Amino acid sequence: MIFKWIIFIVMPIFYFRHKKLNTHPKTDEIIYSPPFEYDYAIVNGIYLNNLHNETGSVNVNGLTIEIAKLIKKNYISVSIDDDVIDKEEKITLVLNHMNIKKLNSTDKEIINILQLFSKHDMTLKDIKTKLNNKSVLKKFIFQLKIWKRDIEQKNRINPNEYYRYEHVGNVEIVAILTVFASIIRIIIYGFLMHIAFIIAAEIILIMFSILLFFTSKVIMGHYTEMGYYHLTKWIMFKNYLSSEDELQKHSHDDWEDILLYACCFGIENDVIKNFKKINVNVNNNDLEKFIENDGVKILSDIFYKEVKRI
Repeated sequence: MIFKWIIFIVMPIFYFRHKKLNTHPKTDEIIYSPPFEYDYAIVNGIYLNNLHNETGSVNVNGLTIEIAKLIKKNYISVSIDDDVIDKEEKITLVLNHMNIKKLNSTDKEIINILQLFSKHDMTLKDIKTKLNNKSVLKKFIFQLKIWKRDIEQKNRINPNEYYRYEHVGNVEIVAILTVFASIIRIIIYGFLMHIAFIIAAEIILIMFSILLFFTSKVIMGHYTEMGYYHLTKWIMFKNYLSSEDELQKHSHDDWEDILLYACCFGIENDVIKNFKKINVNVNNNDLEKFIENDGVKILSDIFYKEVKRI
């Protein structure tokens, strides 16, 4: 009985404490260049550690940003049909085969992934339709895992060095046992003895146990010392990209690289608007067209929703 009430009191405190430890560091400081030389997918994985429940590692959003990088390098062209209302149908990706031989291994793997959908050109709608085919979807997931492994090895990244889980399984077991024990007590004290206070307490305890079970991977995860340091540096760089005043202080021959980093932080459309305000010429460029028509977001959502079906 005493143990039960200790759990009842401690569990909410435990939940909110660990949830707080899982938040991003806050800083207003600014740095004007990328703090580390990582591929964009890695930066995205470190920054958006909870994106699509793939905590602390490279995911489909990172894959989409790397596709945008290949657009920037002219290995993929983009065509926008302004007469089409559906955004998935209006964006077409075209593979430039003449240049593909020059790619490094991880970028070639991205082209191989895209060739699952077409050898030459494809709308985002085509990609979505092809992924509805179970055979294509399984090949996509298989090649995605290979690419994910290779790009992490290329960047010498081990996600556990940045973000780590602690005893997740034990927490889930405790939550399950607590739910079963509470149900038994509700039956005994509710139906047989009609003690309303205990019933209410047990119901609340069940609710917290269920919450703990479904969120244990989040609340038991935490940044490592190195991960927290790297993340703080990337947030400082994001602060620079987010500021129109700071962007205006510098020339931007590298504006395409800045846009790709902005994609890693989910602020790409804001950066495009700020570029236009300070007269950086980003118009009629394939990368700008792809981003401004929400290509990164749409393609990432397509990949994620289809992968989730497995």
